Amino acid sequence: ESGTGIPPVPPPSAAPPAFLFPGQGSQYVGMGTDVALRYPAAQEVWDRFGGLRFGGTPLHQVVFPPPTFDEAERAAQQSTLTAAEWAQSAIALHSLALLAVLDGYGVRPRCVAGHSFGELTALCAAGVLDAESLIILARRRGELLRNTTERAGGRMLAAVASNDDVAAALDGLPDPDVWVANRNAPKQLVLSGAAAALETVQGKLAAEGIATRWLETATAFHSPLVAAARDPLRKVLDGIEIHPARFDVVAGADGRPYPDDPALIRERIVDQLTAQVLFVDQIETMYADGVRTFVEVGPGGALTGLVNQILDGREHLAISLDRRGQDGDAMLQSALGQLAIQGTQLTFDDPPPTPVGARRRKPVMTMRIDGSNYGRNYPPPLDEPSPNGDHAPR
Repeated sequence: ESGTGIPPVPPPSAAPPAFLFPGQGSQYVGMGTDVALRYPAAQEVWDRFGGLRFGGTPLHQVVFPPPTFDEAERAAQQSTLTAAEWAQSAIALHSLALLAVLDGYGVRPRCVAGHSFGELTALCAAGVLDAESLIILARRRGELLRNTTERAGGRMLAAVASNDDVAAALDGLPDPDVWVANRNAPKQLVLSGAAAALETVQGKLAAEGIATRWLETATAFHSPLVAAARDPLRKVLDGIEIHPARFDVVAGADGRPYPDDPALIRERIVDQLTAQVLFVDQIETMYADGVRTFVEVGPGGALTGLVNQILDGREHLAISLDRRGQDGDAMLQSALGQLAIQGTQLTFDDPPPTPVGARRRKPVMTMRIDGSNYGRNYPPPLDEPSPNGDHAPR
């Protein structure tokens, strides 16, 4: 950084970036607040879908609950958002809001990929699913996984380990009920399985000096423990229209682009529930195709870190747009600057948003006690038109 605060950027590349979409475990309470408050394109996404009610509770209320100083309440809010039925819809919506802002600046991908659940968001970004279908599918998928969790249980454990390390830890365990769920980087694997079996494996890995971390997920994703959700998910997909992809969506199951046949796409989405996530293969496929810039579109920066591990020593640029505890607007502007230096042509059809304080001589409240923002209900009531002229979804 040389004291400038600007991350080093490799030589300019003419190739458009790849977009990467994170999956469950990346969610956090308040994600996307800064961007939604500053960018009209992001706000319109939240206005349109944030009021979707599941079980009587609007989605925005789970992502943006009332602030609290009580640690127990904060933990309860995060726990609610971590539940699969909320996390997946919320992550998708945050990613769509960021995607809308990037599109407004003319930043469009050469190809896309998603990590675990993020693969559905990637399909939406490529036009295979429309936005409303994505949010509804995310909710139903999460509900099915929740129901599976209640019957089967299970957890996920990340390990800074190689295949051989994990094989040694599993060796000798009677019917361990543990599977490799994600191959995230050359030295990072994620295991799924029964909680007790995973605790045993964690102990063996710790004895070898291998670091591990429990993931904030609701169940043992990408393992046979969630197989019961496959048939119900297939029925949900039968009622969702599938469109041709505008560009390649690189699948996590094998690191290859999705097929064009709608029936095969539906089956891949079903298979993805229990299949391994081969994130290393996804990145290597895109790199071999000429991609040198990767933009993580969603909460957190985990995928950015994984890309840097996978492509260590090779020319590339990995950019995250969001990180917990960081100013979301500052991160987005930094990312746009890095993309511009890298050769991405940005467009400014509309002037950049101006902070409220710069437009007004007297400070004003930006949020009234009744919950409306700038005189408009947020989210709009069911029958009130949203900024794009549509009615709020029912």
